[in-house]
Amino acid sequence: HHILVEATIDLALQKTYPREKDDFARLITDAHSRLNITSEPIQELEESIADIIEDLYYELQELVEVENTNGIFNFRKKIEAQIQQHPDQPVLYNYLGNSYFLLRDVEKGTEIFKQCLVDFPDYLLGRLFLAFQLIQNKKYDEAGKLLHDNYTLQVLLPERTTFHNQEVYIFYAVWALY
Repeated sequence: HHILVEATIDLALQKTYPREKDDFARLITDAHSRLNITSEPIQELEESIADIIEDLYYELQELVEVENTNGIFNFRKKIEAQIQQHPDQPVLYNYLGNSYFLLRDVEKGTEIFKQCLVDFPDYLLGRLFLAFQLIQNKKYDEAGKLLHDNYTLQVLLPERTTFHNQEVYIFYAVWALY
C-alpha cells in the first residue's frame, strides 16, 4: 500500500539487526494501545495542494514499482517545481529527498532532509527519514539524538495522540534498525 515508504525502508533489509525484533514487539503493542492511528492526513490541506501531493505520491509509487530510475530522476523536476510554488509543504521535500535515496544518492537525500528538519522541525516524517539514513550510514549516536533516544511516539511527541500509519511504521522501522 505504501510502496514509496516501504521501498526506502527495504533498502535496509540487508543490514543486521543489532537488536531482536521481539524486543520491539512489546513496545509496538503497548504504543498502539494508546495511539489513534489513521490513514487520513494528519494536517488539513487546501484541496488543490492535497490533490497535487496525492498525485505525486502515486506517481512516485508507480515509478518505484516498475523500477523506473529514469522516471524517478525526471520526477525530481516536477517535485522541485512544486516546491517553488508551495515552499511551505514539507511532504514535497520528503518526496524529493526520498527520490535521491531511491537512486542511492544518499548525500543529496540526507542534505535535503537536514534542511527539511531546519525548515520544518515538527515534521515527523522528515526527522524519521533522516534518522533512517543516519542509521544506514552507521551514525547511530546522531540518529539517537535526532529522536531524543525515545523508543515510543508518546514520549517523543507527548502532545500528539493521533499519528498517520506511515509515521508509526517508519518510527518503529527506524528503531528496529537502530
